[in-house]
Parts: sequence; C-alpha cells; structure tokens
Amino acid sequence: MATSILVRLEDQCHNLTKTAKEYADPNIVIPDPRQEISGILTFLKDKLVNGWAKDLLDLTKIAAGQFSSMLLMRRALYLKRVTTNKGAKTSVKRLQPNEQFLFGGRVGEVCKDLKASTELSPLFAKNNHTYK
Repeated sequence: MATSILVRLEDQCHNLTKTAKEYADPNIVIPDPRQEISGILTFLKDKLVNGWAKDLLDLTKIAAGQFSSMLLMRRALYLKRVTTNKGAKTSVKRLQPNEQFLFGGRVGEVCKDLKASTELSPLFAKNNHTYK
C-alpha cells in the first residue's frame, strides 16, 4: 500500500514538473491560464483528498494496530511471570504504558501497595528502580 502511494506521488510530481516547465516557457501560449490552473488545483485536491487520504488513513490504522499488538506481546512476557497473590497481576495489568516504560514506570507503586515486591520481581528489576 505504501509503495503504491509513493509510485502515484512520483507520477504526479513528474506531471507537475512538466506543467511548471510549460508555464515557465515563454514560447508556449496558454489561452486561459486561470482556468487551466484552477482545473489543475481541483484535480490535485481530488487526487489527494479522495484518492490518497483513504489509503494513508488505512496505512496508519494498520501501523497503529501492529504497534498495539507488539506492545501487548511485550507486556505479556512480563505479566506471565507475575504471581496472582494479592491481585498483583491485576494491578500490573491496569498500568498504562508510556513512551519509556511498558508499565508506565509505576511498578514501584504497585510494589508499595502490595508490600510484596518479590511478586513483581521480573518487572521490578526491568525498570531498574529501588523502592523501600
């Protein structure tokens, strides 16, 4: 999908370059330049909005879905090692990821709440925090 969009974009750039050269050439007479430019701009708008925007939206949705799946898979590796005593796994699952940490850097808070950091030792060690 992305390559298809890039090929179409390259074709349009070629056509626009050719048109720009024609407008710059004083030997070419354009009978109604305003009307022609208006038609070109309308065509470009239709191509971009109606044609490519949907493809780019679909591509973005696919990429977002893949990112979310990968994030869940990475989190699952740690979650399966957390014990279920005192609801540790449930508490950790509720933690939202951020840009730096799979569990938002808040595993230490869960450890304090549970007073059982050994239940979360794989996560606790991964975040490299020391909590007392």
